[in-house]
Amino acid sequence: MIIDRYTMGGQTRSERRIMPQSADEHSTIDAVGSVDRAGNGIVGRERERGILRAQLRSALDGVGCLVLVSGEAGIGKTTLIDDLAGAAAARGCLVLWGHAYDLSVTPAYGPWVELLRRYPAGVERLPEPPAFVEDARSATAAGSSEALFFAAAAFFDDVARVQPLLLILEDLHWADQGSRDFLRFLARQLADRRILVAATYRSDELHRRHPLYTLLPVLVRESGVERLDVQRLDSDGSRALIASRYAIGGDDAARLERYIQDHAEGNPLFALELLRSLAEGGVLRLSGDTWSLGDTDRVRLPTLLLQVIETRLDRLGDETLSLLRVAAIIGQEVPLDLWQQVTGASDDALVKAIERGQASHILKEAASGTAIRFQHALIREALYESVISLRRRVWHRKVAETLAALPAPVPDIVAHHFQQAGDVRAVSWLLEAARRARMVYATTTATDRLETALGLDEQQGGASGLRGWLLAGLAGLGEMFARFDERRRMLDEARDIAVRANDATLLGLVEWYRAFIETHFDGSTAEALGSARDRIQRLPSGERARLYGFLYGIVGTPIGVDSVDMTCEIIVFQGQSGQYREALAAIERVYAESPILSASARLDIDSALGASYQAFGRPDEVLQVYERLLLSYRRSHASDWAMIITHLMLRDVILVYLADRIASRRTIAHDAVSAARLAKAAQTFGPEMPDEFGIVSLHLLEGRWDDARRALEQAAVAGQWASYLTAALWMSLSHNQGYPDEARARLSTVFPDGSAAQPGRQSYESSVYCMHPAIEMALDDADLDTARAWLECHDRWIDWSGHIPFTTTGHRLWARYHRVAGDRHAAEERANQALTLASAPRQPLALLATHRLLGELATEGGDFDGARQHLVEALALADGCEAPFERALTLVALAELASAEGRPAVALPLLAEARAICEPLRAKPTLERILALEAHLAAASSPRYPAGLSVREVEVLRLVAEGLTDAQVAERLYLSQRTVGSHLRSVYNKLGVSSRAAATRFAVEHGLV
Repeated sequence: MIIDRYTMGGQTRSERRIMPQSADEHSTIDAVGSVDRAGNGIVGRERERGILRAQLRSALDGVGCLVLVSGEAGIGKTTLIDDLAGAAAARGCLVLWGHAYDLSVTPAYGPWVELLRRYPAGVERLPEPPAFVEDARSATAAGSSEALFFAAAAFFDDVARVQPLLLILEDLHWADQGSRDFLRFLARQLADRRILVAATYRSDELHRRHPLYTLLPVLVRESGVERLDVQRLDSDGSRALIASRYAIGGDDAARLERYIQDHAEGNPLFALELLRSLAEGGVLRLSGDTWSLGDTDRVRLPTLLLQVIETRLDRLGDETLSLLRVAAIIGQEVPLDLWQQVTGASDDALVKAIERGQASHILKEAASGTAIRFQHALIREALYESVISLRRRVWHRKVAETLAALPAPVPDIVAHHFQQAGDVRAVSWLLEAARRARMVYATTTATDRLETALGLDEQQGGASGLRGWLLAGLAGLGEMFARFDERRRMLDEARDIAVRANDATLLGLVEWYRAFIETHFDGSTAEALGSARDRIQRLPSGERARLYGFLYGIVGTPIGVDSVDMTCEIIVFQGQSGQYREALAAIERVYAESPILSASARLDIDSALGASYQAFGRPDEVLQVYERLLLSYRRSHASDWAMIITHLMLRDVILVYLADRIASRRTIAHDAVSAARLAKAAQTFGPEMPDEFGIVSLHLLEGRWDDARRALEQAAVAGQWASYLTAALWMSLSHNQGYPDEARARLSTVFPDGSAAQPGRQSYESSVYCMHPAIEMALDDADLDTARAWLECHDRWIDWSGHIPFTTTGHRLWARYHRVAGDRHAAEERANQALTLASAPRQPLALLATHRLLGELATEGGDFDGARQHLVEALALADGCEAPFERALTLVALAELASAEGRPAVALPLLAEARAICEPLRAKPTLERILALEAHLAAASSPRYPAGLSVREVEVLRLVAEGLTDAQVAERLYLSQRTVGSHLRSVYNKLGVSSRAAATRFAVEHGLV
């Protein structure tokens, strides 16, 4: 093999070199950033070099940074980085390089994988590299992209503790989305580490729709990035470049400088290629120790750099040129074995091509020692474009077939070559590339591969036979709560294809995904998932194995195709849909049959246990389960799921069973906010996700309604799933602030079928919580038919689940229904049932609301002592739970009791305190209730007003006389504008007037103003 021709005596394989080198293996001479002939340094780039050296010194002192080096092609970015690498290595840094490539497809995390594979494993004191560098399944086991990022960043940190690190990423503008995401993640952690990251990109490649264009300001804002934009050389720089390579003086020097400056326009690569072209053409000649310049007017100047390069390439000879053209088709970096296999060239021919390429500054040795690289991407582009299209297709096909026959080919690269060949085999390789990308959580890359494959398959008239798999893969990649209709359409078509082709494996995949997404939205149940699981389990083992990497669970991690993993996914949905009894029974069967479970299965079981235990009134056990889940998610750095768990802990456990344990709820609230921030930092949530997403329920309880509304508004744009989880909170806030239409609009998004909704077809708790304000609003309006319909719906859902806290709430709401209907006896009976249930297991907020309702019923029945007992207990609970609005409602109920007892002096201070609580909250319905009671108390102790005007009518008349509009009066008195209009019409009727002016005159004449 050609590699063996260059093996030096006693060297290991990793030490082999293709050709001898006197400079750093990464150094290039593509620009004025190159080292001069005497090795004295870089010419014309003193400022840029100084900035890079300063950042290196800072990193060595423990203050790392990301440096972005930008500029047009050929401007000298790589040479500046080469110089930085040399300086870093001299100061004891470990230097690792990674590249992204044009004219090819970069696999998921391609530059980072290349960089990590160059890590010197087995060196004493240095930590071993992560297993996922070579093993995709190890990456899958991380559990999430966030965990993968944390693991990689932790590895770099461990290395930097032993030896400072310089990480170099070349050509970031060609990098995949996953690589850019990890760069953003790592950049935020460099400030206190001995790590310097230097990335180059072509500024002339960027446009407004380029993903790097939008990432750059984010990097600057988040990480304090150092940006270095390399500009074209001025005349002094061009002069220095010439002087560093050609000893020429006098008029010839001046003419050469003008020629280079006029035609290269300050681009160093162009200048060097023009100089070489002049030298090779004999116009620039060496005479002794000096150079002389001939007549440049007779030089036939190519109009483009590519033509300059082509002119030089033509001098290499046909055989060498042919080999280099094939190398250009293979890629920017060309493995020697692959090059020889594809071309069939002899060792001598390949050695000759390498030597000529090196001598002509076209090739250099790759870091691995087993490949060559082109000195510059533009050189490769020139060679590539010089091959006619039909021949390119032939060579691409041969490269693809050779790569495909290797033991472990990279599917992205194989697919690229088949695609360039116009070969339909690209589709199957793109499908495999998507599967592998998804396994390492590079969802954007996976989606891109599938969409590309789908387009190619359509161009080929469906010749691949894989359209169904591509559609199913795309549908399965969608976000849990996104693009439901489009995903269902894809799955419908994939199912039709599977049926026509009798493809049982594809059909199993389609049915799994269909049931998976419809369980959330469209009437499917956990039984549908069970049916899909059974279909998959009936497949032969080889066919089931094909599905690994395509089947994903609710947390987003791949699940095995064995029945246990899939059964545990079904158990999750049983818990989510309210089938708690069924979930617990299934868990017992799983443990009996499979005592050893996968990590994914254990997470699924704990999720279902948490939902079931909280439903059945076992708060201590559910807290243990949720703590276990939180620990798992924190260890895997799945902070998005950690935030969801803290949200559920607060909403379903703390505020239900432990609302008066203030320290506990504050700890959980802190954890929820921290998890949200971590998830946003890891980009698993977008920046629009509010930090307080998980604690909105606590904001409402503790009287921070403005904060709650702000967080809810932010969550509304964070995604459909976020809106769904917060719908009940929206409804509760809207109801309590007097915006019933806003609340009903939210209700219709959760229950499109209204009160006819059946259980088991959507997320249980989030849905039932929405029923409660719906019932309260109907009762506020004395709309008994609507209230009864929703109460009966609520009963159906409780019967389905056996949910104890919801059963308690159901009894209390039925009690309120009977009170509005005038059946106080039935109301008291239901309220006492609610009190019993709320007492064991103890539910402080439910006890509070029920005691208050029983107190109000006792007041109406004249049982003042009983009323006082219940209301005092309710007030103590409100204070114990630090719930100001609940305290205000209880104060109003106590004021009503005092009024009924004929003690206005006791009632008025209670109402004043309640008003002070409710006014900042803008709790309009409660304020109206306070004002009505105040008016009643005032009427009982005030003199009679003329014309039989009531206290409230006098208040309205006085404000009208002051010149206020109906809207202003409504705002001042906390009334609706319709109520103000009604009062004003009554005033007109009693006074026998028909205008505001006449009413005002009456008020003045009778001393009312």
